[in-house]
Amino acid sequence: MKKLPILVFAALASCGSPTPHQEDSGPGRGGKYILEATDETLRFALDETTPVWSFCMFPHNERGGRRYLAYLNQSRNQILFFDLDSQALSHRVQLAYEGTNKVGEAVGFKVQSLDSIFITPMLNPTIFLVNREGAVLASYEYGELTNGMPFDARSGSGMEIAFHDGGLYIPALLPGGYGQQNTQEEREKHKVCAVMDTASRQGRALDFTFPGDYWDGGFKPMFYSRILAGGKFIYSFYFHHDIFVLNPGHDTVIRKAAKSEYLSEFVPWNSNEQRFVNYLAQAPHYRNIIHDPYRKLYYRIVNHAFELTPESDELVELRYPAKFSVMILDEDFNVLGETLMPERTYYAYGFFVAQEGLYFQQSHPDHPDYTEDSLVFRLFKPVPVQ
Repeated sequence: MKKLPILVFAALASCGSPTPHQEDSGPGRGGKYILEATDETLRFALDETTPVWSFCMFPHNERGGRRYLAYLNQSRNQILFFDLDSQALSHRVQLAYEGTNKVGEAVGFKVQSLDSIFITPMLNPTIFLVNREGAVLASYEYGELTNGMPFDARSGSGMEIAFHDGGLYIPALLPGGYGQQNTQEEREKHKVCAVMDTASRQGRALDFTFPGDYWDGGFKPMFYSRILAGGKFIYSFYFHHDIFVLNPGHDTVIRKAAKSEYLSEFVPWNSNEQRFVNYLAQAPHYRNIIHDPYRKLYYRIVNHAFELTPESDELVELRYPAKFSVMILDEDFNVLGETLMPERTYYAYGFFVAQEGLYFQQSHPDHPDYTEDSLVFRLFKPVPVQ
């Protein structure tokens, strides 16, 4: 069996609700939809050094028509580019731990082009720009953007650094990510996004924090998913039913009700009595928000309540949620439907959107066709309920 690095989470964080904001809980339009599995799959061969799971994978379309899936192999500090159409490895980007092109240990990335790849390293308040040879072209230090308050940036699936009008928008995590070591006052003041002008290297924290009711009922970890789509920033908090839609300046906020039919109450975390891994493997919560630009839809992953047994491997259950569903929302964030995924079949955090539809990684260890030799993705399509 391949030796996998232990990475608790690369898509963790926080977010908030300044004023003014607008409540909107209108009914869904255009009928109801479900996600329907097709017979179409993609299969990418792996060598023995590449694990079959990653918290960081992105589709990338180059000018000229070539389509790629970019995939972080954290154990080798590499980004693999798979050609979607030939289903073959195109090339690898080797990132340096030391030396002239040092970026350290990569825990995330974002592709602008094959020669413009932004890297977020571990324990370093710097974002590096590299080319396909892994040569460092530029670096952006962000540690002072919050007036000396430290924060950590990651760019992974559902939690991305973003680019808009020359600005680099950096998701801001409290050190450690969870927030349990901070006072409630510090949590409420924590701004979750900073923006840097890529030309001047000047920036600032944006005035957006966690929703004021995030901790109703008790403490919950400070994690969120965030994407940029159509000039808007969309935030999905792990322990909050609503979705928050913001302008680039993060000073205009629309709050959309988007409750899962499978989630009722959130379970608070007592860090003095329960290990984080054990808690998050069992607690119901939202995860990634996903944009589908081809169909003008959004998807939201929902992890269901799960009970560990004495025989459970909590790290496996955390990495591969046994029970999850996928919400479908229209471009105005009205809920069109929610599909319960078959248990122990798909890797909930292995997904990407292509012109054909939504691909989910068919790489759960309990799947009868599970293999560590290939990444296997099954195509899903949103279809109207008859």
